Amino acid sequence: MRPALTLAWHELRRTWRTPSFYFTAALFLFYQGIVLAVTVALRQHPLSPPGPLLAPFFGGPFWFWPLLILVVVELSHDAISRERAHGTLDALRASPLPPVGIALGKYLAMLATWSLLWAATLPPLAFLWVVLPADVAVPAGPVLTGYAGVLLVGGAGLALGLFFSSLTADTRLSAMLTFVVLFAFVLVKIMTSPAFGIVRDPAWVSRLDAFNLFDVLERFSRGFVHLRDLALLGLLVVGGVAGAGRVLGAGLRRPSRWAMADLAAWTLLAGFFLATALRLGWSWDVTDRPGLDPRLERRISELGVPVTLYLFTGSPAAATPFSPMPELELHLDRVCRTSPRLRWERVHATSAGERAGKLATRFGLQLSAMEADSTGLLEGRLVAATEQRHQVIRLSDLFVMDVREDGVVFHGVALQSALARTLAHLQRPDEHAWCFTRGHQERLVSDTRGAGLSRLAAGLQFAGITVRELDLLSPVPVSCRLVFAADPRTELLPAEEEHLAAALREGRAGLVLSSHGRHDLPASWASLARDCRLGFTGALVEDPGGALRENEPGRFVVTWPGKNARLVLHRPAAVTAGPGVEVLLATSERARPVDRDTGRPGGGGAIPLAARSGPDCAARMLLFGFSDAYANDHLAPGGQSQDATAGWLMTQLRWVAGQPADEPMEVFGMEHHKLVLPQGQVNRLQTFALLLWPLFALAVGLWVARRRRT
Repeated sequence: MRPALTLAWHELRRTWRTPSFYFTAALFLFYQGIVLAVTVALRQHPLSPPGPLLAPFFGGPFWFWPLLILVVVELSHDAISRERAHGTLDALRASPLPPVGIALGKYLAMLATWSLLWAATLPPLAFLWVVLPADVAVPAGPVLTGYAGVLLVGGAGLALGLFFSSLTADTRLSAMLTFVVLFAFVLVKIMTSPAFGIVRDPAWVSRLDAFNLFDVLERFSRGFVHLRDLALLGLLVVGGVAGAGRVLGAGLRRPSRWAMADLAAWTLLAGFFLATALRLGWSWDVTDRPGLDPRLERRISELGVPVTLYLFTGSPAAATPFSPMPELELHLDRVCRTSPRLRWERVHATSAGERAGKLATRFGLQLSAMEADSTGLLEGRLVAATEQRHQVIRLSDLFVMDVREDGVVFHGVALQSALARTLAHLQRPDEHAWCFTRGHQERLVSDTRGAGLSRLAAGLQFAGITVRELDLLSPVPVSCRLVFAADPRTELLPAEEEHLAAALREGRAGLVLSSHGRHDLPASWASLARDCRLGFTGALVEDPGGALRENEPGRFVVTWPGKNARLVLHRPAAVTAGPGVEVLLATSERARPVDRDTGRPGGGGAIPLAARSGPDCAARMLLFGFSDAYANDHLAPGGQSQDATAGWLMTQLRWVAGQPADEPMEVFGMEHHKLVLPQGQVNRLQTFALLLWPLFALAVGLWVARRRRT
């Protein structure tokens, strides 16, 4: 080992005395200064991406990679090619060093030089740390793993460059081979990206992702160290150095008749090692994220059938730097590693192939709406599915976020509670059906006026809810936990009224009444609602304060209390809410009731639009003044969703059905940095990182060049 270290020190001294090294260092530092400036700009953007503060500095966008690869090529392309071209290779091979020792010494010298270049980026980071506000904490873990990632990825590239350099005396050919191979590892990101759809088979995408250096470095930058990443980089380093040593040793002794067998054996061993690392899926998180809740782990351990989590999203590539989706994917990885029966798959709307279309049809999703969603969150869905059943989770319900005037701040991922409820639903048959009726002689299928109700029933079925049509001439079945009547127009027969009232009085079922306000609620239905101090006023509602467009007060938005979401309504019916009733939705103070017959507006003020029974009512009852509530979210021309009615309705229907509330589980925290730096400090940081520090390296190079001439 000592002769190899001596050779490495000799190579280092030769490199440091070469002016080209300092010119390369100046270019490298200038480029990294640009990356640091972009990182600071991202952190000052209103949509600052979630994750560690310096994560973009180590992973960066795609254009982060070309110069990084060029520097690796510059350091490695002539490591042995130069010896061949100058005729000094034979002298090296005649030294006491074995061929593998020569390759190891060369590699250690290049790795030390590469490490020195990255060590030179510490002063700009120290400058940034000095100008950061006192309340901004920079955890050391992701910074250390970020540096470890760039050193390991660069070290793997140097090993490959060393191998190609040993094959030829042509330094240009060696450089070209090294660049092409390293860039191919990065191009795997494009090949597997759903936005391009080059490789769509999930099995092949999963295999190729193991060789995706782009995502490898991103995981390191976020504080995650995966065994499969270490295995891949370690195999590249060992393979490159050992291969170079093998080439250098050719001709020094008679070739062994088992040389090919040895090579095949080592290749099989390396493949087995990498496959084992991929299967184990071990990882280390240096950010001290909390572990999984024991209740969720119990749900996962009780899985009797395989469950696949399909992540449907349609955010464009331009939104990727600002998206919290990578954080969700990291946590999905964590959850799925706990059981071989649980796996997840990404389905992108922009590459809607045949398989994606079949999955969307199976789950009742609209890929076109997802593709139009510029955020990727409002129309995105996470679907948990077995072969027979499935449940749909809205991505907007998974992220804990705060919408401010200057942008959106993401605080965490509420994945555990949602998964626990979903897995529990998939594990057992749904014994609590949601039943639909429109009253005597009004049937769900035959009556064309029930089109909105039919869409609602179909939407619930797509979401995995058991739906059936109810005939109230017979007693309400025990399995029917919810009775839904959308805009009933005929009176209940005495037997129907008695059967429904008995189910409500005994708490066996809840009642949901909706109306679009174009006619009065029949007296028999109104008496059921009146028992819980609920009803409809008979007027429509306009709200200039929430109008989507000027001079169109009939179409307005209502905020979902406690949520960063809106419901888009069109002239809903006003609801009456007596004492003890819980009002769920209300208009702004500028709203006014409008007589549906004359069109005359009444007095202004906040008007209830949805309410549910209070604790003093024996029945669980919900009234809301709009019918078509389960239509897919409507998108604005810019791709933002205007409507969250479906999510609101599902939440309320679960309450009426008496389903237990979600078990509160800890939210996966999400690190979010929104810097507010004075422009003067930003200018000084950019001047140092982009000008002064690279110029210092350039000045050292000029000084070395002058000394060489003298």
